[in-house]
Amino acid sequence: ESMAPLRNYMVVRKAPVGASSVAQLSLRIGRMGVNGVVSYLQRFGFVAQAAYVWQEGVKQPQVRLALDAHRKYGSDTPHTWYVLLGQIIASDASSTAQWQVERRLSHMRALMHHCVKEDLSNEYNSYFESSHFAYHGGPKGTTARISAWLAALSKAINVKAVSPFLVASVLNFLEAPSREQTAEQTSESKPITPLQKQTAGQTLESEPIAPLHEQAARQTLEESEAIHAGSVNATGIKQHEEEEDE
Repeated sequence: ESMAPLRNYMVVRKAPVGASSVAQLSLRIGRMGVNGVVSYLQRFGFVAQAAYVWQEGVKQPQVRLALDAHRKYGSDTPHTWYVLLGQIIASDASSTAQWQVERRLSHMRALMHHCVKEDLSNEYNSYFESSHFAYHGGPKGTTARISAWLAALSKAINVKAVSPFLVASVLNFLEAPSREQTAEQTSESKPITPLQKQTAGQTLESEPIAPLHEQAARQTLEESEAIHAGSVNATGIKQHEEEEDE
């Protein structure tokens, strides 16, 4: 399947460094309620009959998730945050929502990985048999495992193997921008070089990612803020290195 490369416009979420624990992040983003699934997914172009039933005969948008890099925040006890990239391609390919969000490994495990396993139940291994999630502690091989797992999750979403509730939960966890938010961002933003980020007066660069099929790969209404030197210490993006931190 051919995948288009990232465009030059991207909604960039600031790392929620004040919500480093699972409980704090869960409180910040909120939990997806069953009754709100259908209307929530409509923001992105998905059509579901109910929280656990997809609308038949409707072509749904395609989702692509990838891991770009990771970096540490904090001066006293720095934590590793993983830079995740997402795309939602409209069912008619007329538009693409594209964003970046940062999460810790513990966030991904508790608020995404566990949810996927619960949703797929006995079918989980059918989609993730060769794409196991990362080990606790972030040992060597973590970035490769997360990348492969995100690619497998994207595939499971795109073939509707998972429920609308799970898709809504994943998009909520990743703070995916709605079509309206994406349109506003695109009209107001200047083009940026893919994956070049400005923070605390320095440029943090990583290699542009390839089309997402080649990767083993709510903005709340608040605008993304620059990271202020002195309040957060961004020690830089590290590509393809693992950290002993979760």
